[in-house]
Amino acid sequence: MVRGNRAGVLAILGVIAAPITSGDTAFRSARLIVADFLGMEQKSMRRRLYICIPMFVTSYWFAFCIVCVMQTDLI
Repeated sequence: MVRGNRAGVLAILGVIAAPITSGDTAFRSARLIVADFLGMEQKSMRRRLYICIPMFVTSYWFAFCIVCVMQTDLI
């Protein structure tokens, strides 16, 4: 039974923690690419937010649109 509990915890970590860290890394690299392209320094939090907020809003909007399209296909 102990082995089953450990496997369950590892499965949950693999399903939840791995995609979160992958998404975080993807957003960080995208932010750095955009900042490099625009020639912006990333030392202050304010400059980081200038890039992060539009990226987050855009990605949230795309995710919302994909969910809406998937739901309309199911009906």
